Amino acid sequence: QDPSRTSVFTIDSTLVKQLGKSLFELRDKKPLKFARDQVDHIELQRPGQLLAAAKDTAGVWSLVAPQSGPAKSWKFSNLLSQLEGVEAEEFAGEGGRDLRTYGLDAPSLRVVLQAGGQGVMEVKLGEKNAQIYLTRVGDQTVYRVGGSVLKDLDLQLQDVVQATSAEAAQTGE
Repeated sequence: QDPSRTSVFTIDSTLVKQLGKSLFELRDKKPLKFARDQVDHIELQRPGQLLAAAKDTAGVWSLVAPQSGPAKSWKFSNLLSQLEGVEAEEFAGEGGRDLRTYGLDAPSLRVVLQAGGQGVMEVKLGEKNAQIYLTRVGDQTVYRVGGSVLKDLDLQLQDVVQATSAEAAQTGE
């Protein structure tokens, strides 16, 4: 009904169904939005460890820390895809809650993306009571995400280092 008119209108039932959705159903569950093709530097920080890679103008990723050298570019491209695909299972906290509640005060993993020397996004992942939580720096929302997200994003040096041609010949790769 429109209060400015005396008539009552009939509407399609699909609109009624849309109006009956919960707040969780209406919210965007993909918290990590960024211009993937512009990212040219990735840092993965875990307590006491840093893994960093940079992409050249040809789109090839190389390691810059803890050592310099060739990297498996597909591993870093896959990491960016996984970041884009992260979905919230629950909106766990809003408005500057205590990050200790979610294991985010000392995160298990911190992911920093840069483009052209500028910060694109910083993500913290923490674990508390067998649950994985995620927050973006600058966003006061804490998301509970799937249990495999932390494992999927936590690349190790041995996962990404690309053997040189001589090393590959010796190992038969």
